[in-house]
Amino acid sequence: MRLRDLFIALVMAAFVLAAFDAAPKAPIVTTEVSDGILAENVNRAVLATASQQFGGAVIIEQDGKVVLKAGYGYADRERQIPFRTDTIAQIGSISKSFTAAAVANLESDGKIDPHAKVSLYLKELVGRPAGAATIQQLLTHTGGYPEYCGDDFKPSSSKKMLHDCLAPLQAKPGHYAYSNAGYSALALIVERTSDMSLEAYVKSRITEPLGMRSTGYLFADSPPERFASGYLNGVNQGVISNRIARLNGDYWNLKGNGGIQSTPVDMMAWGHALFGAHPTLPVLANKLSDRGTWVPTDDANIFYSYGLNIVLRADGSVQRISHSGSDGVFLSLIRWYPVEKVLIYFVGNSGEDDVKKTMQAAIAAVKAAAPLRD
Repeated sequence: MRLRDLFIALVMAAFVLAAFDAAPKAPIVTTEVSDGILAENVNRAVLATASQQFGGAVIIEQDGKVVLKAGYGYADRERQIPFRTDTIAQIGSISKSFTAAAVANLESDGKIDPHAKVSLYLKELVGRPAGAATIQQLLTHTGGYPEYCGDDFKPSSSKKMLHDCLAPLQAKPGHYAYSNAGYSALALIVERTSDMSLEAYVKSRITEPLGMRSTGYLFADSPPERFASGYLNGVNQGVISNRIARLNGDYWNLKGNGGIQSTPVDMMAWGHALFGAHPTLPVLANKLSDRGTWVPTDDANIFYSYGLNIVLRADGSVQRISHSGSDGVFLSLIRWYPVEKVLIYFVGNSGEDDVKKTMQAAIAAVKAAAPLRD
């Protein structure tokens, strides 16, 4: 090679390397299963859209077979701990489906009447508008309760919640208005009718029987490296169970409506329990399949029942059942497509806006590869 050509080649190589260094770097990937076109498309979509800050995981099953099981980026950036499918991370409002499962269990045991007034169980609300709502209305966000009671981590006892949060009503009873406060009230009803804390009831009656041993509000015995920290604008927001523990039980602004942490592996077990060929949580699965429990939301084709959204096609058939969860830091999604038999769980820890674009790209890739019928 002539010296002039060698010089040009070296300059070009330096330019390419500099451009590569300046480009956003894809997150590290921990792939456990990747099988087929669907998996390839989703993995490619995640890597093409994920920012340098993104940390998260996805598991996808098609027709009962795991086709993609992968983690991306870091669960803990400071210690460079990879985000894996057994990482414990916040599920946000998907927590509502666990509260709904507890209510459904207690209904099955004859301890809760879904058509009874809330004041039957919460005597403090006798004579107040909030007490006139029914259990079924709280389950479907039609009780008129407020969306929020205050900051998630501002100390709040159950007494304070009942006194300060549930009067006056914020919406007309019977009209859909999403309410975290309503699910906190349901959590208190679970405690009073079961004589157990919500945390203990969910663990003993729901998650442990399903083999979901990394799901809950508090984790006294789990090592710190199991948990994902949340990051907002690059700042570590900590681990939510640690923040809950510091409130010594006074987290009623969050309890019942959010705050549960889980692993993607456990959340797929939750999907199997509700949507599998033979649901292992039939009490709640039957409720979700009963259209008499559905109420319309503000979107014409979307209904809500027992902690989950049901989306219908134009012909009235079910397109998908799902729920997302976010506290502005973590964003998670569980979704089931019954016709195509596709189950998805996706979670990320780098801020809702950052995670959302990657989640949407992953879902678009699933739709293109499955394909899913609109």
